[in-house]
Amino acid sequence: MVTVTNSKQQLALVSAADCIFTISDSALPHAMLSASRILRTSASSAVRAAAAATAGPSVSTPSIAPRTKQTTEIFGIDVHPSPLTELRDTYSRTLSTLQALPQGTVYRQATEALTNHRLSVVESALGQGKIVDEDAIKTVEDKLELGQIEEVIMQAHDELGLAAKMIEWKAFEPLEHTPAPGQWKYFDMREESGEGEQ
Repeated sequence: MVTVTNSKQQLALVSAADCIFTISDSALPHAMLSASRILRTSASSAVRAAAAATAGPSVSTPSIAPRTKQTTEIFGIDVHPSPLTELRDTYSRTLSTLQALPQGTVYRQATEALTNHRLSVVESALGQGKIVDEDAIKTVEDKLELGQIEEVIMQAHDELGLAAKMIEWKAFEPLEHTPAPGQWKYFDMREESGEGEQ
């Protein structure tokens, strides 16, 4: 926890460890930002440690080589440090989210099939004893045929968000108003073009 106390020309930041740092007024914004980053990092580490301590059997952690890819060459999209584990986790969350939809819905069936396929491709690259390097990532990109792995991650996050929205929207429920007769009938191209009329 960080508290800020004010005394004439100086401000003091007090950390949870009771360390006091004296900061001049001009350096306060930078110091507050730094303190905020430190606390977020510490909190994230604590949450991960607590989750690991209470979690059941863990998913195998592959050996991940540092990324050598420097850029995606797409403005605003940075190189992801561990894309395959991110994809595995996102696909798993998507599959869990889909469980809230009724089994027979077309969206759930189609999305589960697609997500399971993509998850199997990712898991094969993360297999036991394999080192995840740029070649493994490139293999996944080639098998999925969805662009760069960072783009695939964005798509996976979008699908996860859409699955949650489908639950919120209750898109699986019957329509409030019965559709007009023939509304869902596909048109016949021959009829539209005037062919076949006699």
